[in-house]
Amino acid sequence: MGGDVILTQEQVDYLKSSLKKSDSTARTGTSLFARFWPNRTVFFTINPNLPDQARVTNAIAHWESQTNITFVQRTNQANYIEFIDDSGCYSYVGMIGGRQVISLGALCSTGNAIHKIGHAIGLFHEQSRADRDDFIIVNFNNIQSGAEYQFQTYLVQGQQGFEIDAFDFGSVMLYGSYAFSQNGLATITRLDGSTFTGQRNGLSAGDIETYNYMYNRPFFTLDLENLRSNGGPTWYEDIYDVVLKAYTDASMTTPLNATVPWRVSVKETTSGSNYPTPLVENHVITLQPGINSLKIGEESHYEEYIGGTENYVIDVDWTMGNYIVSRP
Repeated sequence: MGGDVILTQEQVDYLKSSLKKSDSTARTGTSLFARFWPNRTVFFTINPNLPDQARVTNAIAHWESQTNITFVQRTNQANYIEFIDDSGCYSYVGMIGGRQVISLGALCSTGNAIHKIGHAIGLFHEQSRADRDDFIIVNFNNIQSGAEYQFQTYLVQGQQGFEIDAFDFGSVMLYGSYAFSQNGLATITRLDGSTFTGQRNGLSAGDIETYNYMYNRPFFTLDLENLRSNGGPTWYEDIYDVVLKAYTDASMTTPLNATVPWRVSVKETTSGSNYPTPLVENHVITLQPGINSLKIGEESHYEEYIGGTENYVIDVDWTMGNYIVSRP
């Protein structure tokens, strides 16, 4: 799949069932298809028959220099990657469990190894983003017969996935403009028709951002604090402060000690008897380094009675939106 991805039977079964229905659970950052390596640790071994093993060690060194993932030589761990010499370059996506391979054929460079490790960690191709048509044009008439599937978005393929920030033309996970061309013409261009090269030098800022989204994303919650109640003969109002809090763990016990800013989207909804259509406002909140708790607004409930009859109600509710990760 995608020219360099191989599937487990479970993934094939999942794709077959997903293609029969619309999957709207994108932007979760997790799925049956992409599994994360626990504790950001990848166990690996290099098959002794693999030529030019420096391609592997240099690619691993690059990943470790740009992210906080760690690669450890396997001893007896059950889940691990084996780098092998096979025809072509290919990898599974995410940790599949047990032995999984990354193939580095004779024409695969260190940059290709960086790309394949990206798949094994859980990254899809950049041109598979659900929003890619806002940034690129895919010319299906120029694509080799049988390779069209490799240019479909993950949603069209029936997969779960996510995308963050703008399309990254510098991503090591992006195909070049002439990939799988059947006639020498571009298969992918920018919206203005210009072409580009798919680089294989190393991780871009966007690649690192995507990795951080998966492996270093804080856990956010909205707390209601500081209740104030007002009232009179015919009305009452409860008001809370809405406080955004960030933690390092899903149990929400360890406050985040961030060294880079994090952006989070939240939704404010005003509804009630005098709001036939609720007023929805989306906000993007930035937590600066060193900040793990921030008042972002107020949540309130207001009711008024005239002659013993409820006149109107106003509710203001805040809910979490999608996470948006800022670039380091």
